[in-house]
Amino acid sequence: MFSNWFIKVVLVILGVGCFCSSSMAAFTDFEDLSNGTTYTDGDSFTSNGVGFNVSGTKTLYVRSAPNSDFGSTTLVNGNVTLDFILTEIATEIEFDLGFYGGFMEIAINGKSTERIRSLSLLDGLTVGGVDIAISSASGGEPAYLTATGPISSFSFFGQETVMDNVSIVPEPATLLLTAAGGLALLKRKRV
Repeated sequence: MFSNWFIKVVLVILGVGCFCSSSMAAFTDFEDLSNGTTYTDGDSFTSNGVGFNVSGTKTLYVRSAPNSDFGSTTLVNGNVTLDFILTEIATEIEFDLGFYGGFMEIAINGKSTERIRSLSLLDGLTVGGVDIAISSASGGEPAYLTATGPISSFSFFGQETVMDNVSIVPEPATLLLTAAGGLALLKRKRV
């Protein structure tokens, strides 16, 4: 009923489609977490499919509407390190960030910043081969942090910080290899 060529095309399209769905950008606004939940050293949690590990001596809090500049549910960091669980290399990580005192550090690909005491000091830094940009850095107002480059590990330490709307964009190279393999299969000579 169907030719071999048609079946191969359908299988390649389905294979690439399945791969694409697992390699799409991940996003969480933490709305699936319960207000008042706390995370401490050694805890792991997932929000909308994005995983995190917590380390440090203090507490990470889930708060509903702690600040009108953010969404209705945010993470309030009180002296802990938040490790992003990356299942593949990312090309970009973005999130809303409020800084209200103390200091913060970012570690990317095994390299770390010094203690940073102002959002504006993050803007333009390169850490672990990844460029950091801050869209707004006036006092304690929220900013939009963007880290761009090949990211295999990312962690954030903060004192008196608020985080929301995390987006992680995966590397597209693997998708291209899958598509190229599918095209090679289609061009294979029939015996």
